[in-house]
Amino acid sequence: MTIENLEVRTNPFKKSPARKKDGLHQVKIRVFVGKLEFGKFRIQKTLEIKILDDTHNVLMMSSSDFANLDKSKSLQYHILSTELAIKKAVKQLIVDQTELTSANLFKYVYSKKEKLIAEDNLAQEKEIWDDEVKKWFSQPIPESVWDKFILETKGEKGEVITEDDISNIADSVLFDDARDKVLKRIEGMDFNERYYGGYYNKDNIFEVFGFCWTKKEKNNKPYIPYSYKSLIFHLNDYRFNAKPSERVSDFNDDWIDEFFKFKIKHGYPKIHLKEYDPFDIIKHREKFISADRNSYKENSFIALVKRFRSYVKNLHKLNLLPYSKDTRLIKAVDYLPHGSGEERFTRREHSLTLKEFNRLAETDYKDDRLNLARDMFIIATLGGGFRTQELYDSDFYLEDDRLHVYRSKTDETTINPVFGQLADVISRHNGIPKFLKVGDYRAALKEIADILDFKRKISSPNTSIESEKKTEKQVLKDIFNSYFARKTCVRVLNSNGFSEEEIIEFTAHADRSTLKYYKGNMTIEDKERLIKSKIAESAKDSV
Repeated sequence: MTIENLEVRTNPFKKSPARKKDGLHQVKIRVFVGKLEFGKFRIQKTLEIKILDDTHNVLMMSSSDFANLDKSKSLQYHILSTELAIKKAVKQLIVDQTELTSANLFKYVYSKKEKLIAEDNLAQEKEIWDDEVKKWFSQPIPESVWDKFILETKGEKGEVITEDDISNIADSVLFDDARDKVLKRIEGMDFNERYYGGYYNKDNIFEVFGFCWTKKEKNNKPYIPYSYKSLIFHLNDYRFNAKPSERVSDFNDDWIDEFFKFKIKHGYPKIHLKEYDPFDIIKHREKFISADRNSYKENSFIALVKRFRSYVKNLHKLNLLPYSKDTRLIKAVDYLPHGSGEERFTRREHSLTLKEFNRLAETDYKDDRLNLARDMFIIATLGGGFRTQELYDSDFYLEDDRLHVYRSKTDETTINPVFGQLADVISRHNGIPKFLKVGDYRAALKEIADILDFKRKISSPNTSIESEKKTEKQVLKDIFNSYFARKTCVRVLNSNGFSEEEIIEFTAHADRSTLKYYKGNMTIEDKERLIKSKIAESAKDSV
């Protein structure tokens, strides 16, 4: 099938509801395929396809919501992007000589939609603003709009086209162009711009939760700490695999209960997404569904509950969630089969000894990438025990051999002196080096651990929700990662005789109670020093 002067037009409409009492309509798009002939659109084929939402379920909408689409920028965008994908798909099916049916069009659109939209990045067009254009338009227009206008105003031989007809055609082609521009503009936005501009669905639970990633207008600081961002990952895991209701009106105790029950029963997917935001995480849907899964550790699950409470509290204050109960009533203990729901310890064993750290810091790996990862780990450790993301987002800088660091979790700035191997790093790079991407950094640390053959066995409490074992043994090189830097900082400072108060000043821990989870009351080095001093004292007394 070939069509000269091919024209594809679309029109969203709501289908009469099935015999259900919820009053919701299926939203579909009617597709008119034809050609422009003497200024008239000649329809040669009419198709219909249903619209799917972001979770590949049929898009349903009430009559009032459909009538007020102009008030929902997110739904506008969703339908506009589908229309754009349809128009491009029709043209491609014709080129591929595939039978143009509703079924074939639907299949092609939803297997290629992301690509069909993403490729629609047209170069900036030259605009026309001459006397002819001024007769029908009140502003300069792109050449493509003018060409379409000329084509549509060519009447059949002997046909009279009135000025009103021409004016209507001008409005129509300009409106189509404006729709495409709106779509392209939204596609170019980051998640902050979409939230600030209102281009998100306030009736969708998962898009509403993503609002917490944005910054407050008053102080330009995020509603939640960076380390809390991972909740969006776990929420969308539930979304893609359990397919819960996405309507904000359905967010209640039962919804919350089912979310945490799912996480306890199924754990979390073993996938690592390098970059995502609350909107484009949808493109990873199949990864979530097909991934192998791990059971949560008790503390990880407790942290998940804590983050969830923080989001809900913020969103209620912003009038984005109707949930008004005290979030402290959402407790991890209600779901944990064994634990108390309280954080009893962190894996303080997940740190390097002073000897291991010195070996890592002073080895030349004969590879620029590995040497840079080594220097990054030194900065993260001796700079103040940075959490992994703080290494990238703390906005730290050097001044007079002092490192100024903004801590997003505690919302404060600390200043630490440059010392030890950190001074060597600064000297090597003449300042702070340009860092590896976080994924490359993590991979390089694994290689370093293998090269150094970190084979020390670590025995630590086994807090896996599924396990009955009290402890687990692991080999250091198998578990070494970027998160070791924070605990290693505590261990290095403690090994050098720093008091707990002094360590807190360097690492910006909240207080002693949080520090003890990293350090304990006495480390093995403390105990060894104590034994040596006591034996020495005893030997003096016996003389």
